[in-house]
Amino acid sequence: MPDTDLLRASRDGDQFHYHWAARQALKLLLPGADLTAIAVEGVSQDDTTGRDGEDVIDIAEYYGATGLREANRVVYRQLKHSTARATEEWTVSGLGGTVSGFAEKYRRIKLESPGLERKVIFEFLSNRPVRDSVLRAIRVLAVGGELGDYAHEVKFLKQYAGFTDDADGEAGFFNQLQVDPTAPGLLRLEGLFRLDLAGFLPGAPDVQPLLLKEMIARRATSLETNHVVDRSTVLTALGVPPERLLPAPNLIDPPGRVIVTPQTRAIVDDIVRLAPRPVIVHAAGGVGKSVLTTQIERNLPAGSITLVYDCFGNGSYRRSSSPRHQHQQGLVQLANELAAHALCDPLIPAGTAQPTDYAKAFVVRVRGAAEAIAASTPGALLVLVVDAADNAALIARDGGERAFVADLLREALPDNVRLVMLCRTERVDLLEPPPGVHRIELAGFGVAESRQHLASVFGVVTEAQAAEFHRRTGGNPRVQAFVLSTASDLESCLASLGEARHPDVSLLDDLLQGLVDQCKDANHHLSAEIDRLCEAMAALRPRIPVGVLAELCGVPASVIHSFAADLRRPLLVDGDALQF
Repeated sequence: MPDTDLLRASRDGDQFHYHWAARQALKLLLPGADLTAIAVEGVSQDDTTGRDGEDVIDIAEYYGATGLREANRVVYRQLKHSTARATEEWTVSGLGGTVSGFAEKYRRIKLESPGLERKVIFEFLSNRPVRDSVLRAIRVLAVGGELGDYAHEVKFLKQYAGFTDDADGEAGFFNQLQVDPTAPGLLRLEGLFRLDLAGFLPGAPDVQPLLLKEMIARRATSLETNHVVDRSTVLTALGVPPERLLPAPNLIDPPGRVIVTPQTRAIVDDIVRLAPRPVIVHAAGGVGKSVLTTQIERNLPAGSITLVYDCFGNGSYRRSSSPRHQHQQGLVQLANELAAHALCDPLIPAGTAQPTDYAKAFVVRVRGAAEAIAASTPGALLVLVVDAADNAALIARDGGERAFVADLLREALPDNVRLVMLCRTERVDLLEPPPGVHRIELAGFGVAESRQHLASVFGVVTEAQAAEFHRRTGGNPRVQAFVLSTASDLESCLASLGEARHPDVSLLDDLLQGLVDQCKDANHHLSAEIDRLCEAMAALRPRIPVGVLAELCGVPASVIHSFAADLRRPLLVDGDALQF
């Protein structure tokens, strides 16, 4: 073979190492994976003090922890690739250096930490076949038996290992030694690596395979002081900060007192039986749509899994820095929550991916998860709940975009998957629901639930008091919670609701006005400033920066914070922004 061909073959070996380690590093992303870290060209810093035999270790895998002592299992591997002699068998002499180095490492572990050597595996991995007599000889040295036709291999393996007068150590070492001659060649390995990585990404891989392989290659050189790869290292190489895997966590804060209505069970029964039609649950504001999302899973068949996506995000959905309406937030969040249940691979967001790419990748994961749930518990369901879906559609419309909720409603999902979206009644059409979507209107509290709500704060109440409370609040749970949070006793609670109201003014408006009037009365010297604050908040879009509001109204920021504290529940102060 010409010298240039020999050089190319040698470089093939390097590329084999990098691709194999990069492919293995993808396992660090799998949910529930025990694999914690991979050391490239050596071992982690938290291994043995002595470095005996480590020159033959190309890859060290740590399961459960990064250090030898804390890990559940450690695998030391030597990788051998051949281009020109891919079909030529390894003989015993070819394994001499590997066995010698591995045995040195085994003895070092046993010397420094007796007993830890039992959780260590030494593996020789190659794309070349290994002579059968060598494999049989290793087996004889591990568990004993007749030498047969492989006494020659046994003799040389014993010499390479060098366990003089230590029969137990020799048997222990060979019991931990594995030989795998089934590795793919470089060309096939490169294809498998790209295919595996594509399974994590929406759309076709772009530069991600190169980035991940380059990260591994750098750790085989002096360019990186730390040659250990963990989950965050892999994500960084792919250009994905860990927080982007769960870009829109559920921020729904269930009330301390949850009143479950009979309709809750009826709605869940509808969800269960309407296979596989999507369900839109709609209602006026404050009726309890978000609270319903916390109750659905409690009433499903055993083994069912419910995921709740929160489009509102406690008002943060309007922030350009934390959107929740796009495919790369909604579908990535749901997919990776599925992955957290070990039902599918994670979905890694990619800068070049289009909404259709996210949709395709998400549906693949949902189908796989549905199959896993059905196999585990027949009759169990996977329920995907999207709360405040109209908020996502609304913000997408304002920005000239398309929300993921409208596209998700039109996907064909497996029979044991249910899709439930919640929105305000007047905004259902924003979701562009296709024909066949089942619509359910969520009602407010009945008299019984209103009485239970009232009694949860004030103790025993009469039937007449409960009926009056129900009538004056219209059975709206949010209005009731608001009133109950501000009243000191039952009499003042009912009195605060007043009697007749102008027909085009809502009760909530009346209550808010009353609170504002109380604030103005307590701070009469700031009455004009409070009026300006209220007018500004009514005119501006939600999430008004405190600094902007202070400048517009000509008041100090401290006045705004004090007003918000006095008004309490109706105002949300989030960082440096304010909104009703």
